[in-house]
Amino acid sequence: MRNRSMMSGAEFQCAREYLGLPVQWVADSLEVDRRTVYRWERGTFVIPQSAADMMSEWLYRTSLAVGKVTVEVLRHKDTPLLATSDEFDFMAAEGFPASWQRMLCSRVAERTGRGIVWMPLEDASSAIVSMAVNEAKL
Repeated sequence: MRNRSMMSGAEFQCAREYLGLPVQWVADSLEVDRRTVYRWERGTFVIPQSAADMMSEWLYRTSLAVGKVTVEVLRHKDTPLLATSDEFDFMAAEGFPASWQRMLCSRVAERTGRGIVWMPLEDASSAIVSMAVNEAKL
């Protein structure tokens, strides 16, 4: 029987991609070289428990954020989901990759049937999705 706390390279990569997290962002967050992340995903290196735990935490927090934003979107019937297209500025402003925020919008849109539109960066702090970003603290 497999140790439940272990995470395979395939599981790690699938989780990272499911969350919309770029390899470089994961590497920076875990304070490793991006080649190390690729090696974990290929199974060349064993994934440290601390990295597996962090990925599990990101999955959990993202699940909570999707739920919170879904509720807020359903409460505000006339508000579209606003997604940012500017990776660098969103990361600088919020600390998370814009790809994660777009993934969140996609998951909420799937649950609510709400449309997604591009958001100017100056509107980021007023968007419903920014609430989830602040809540998740990836």
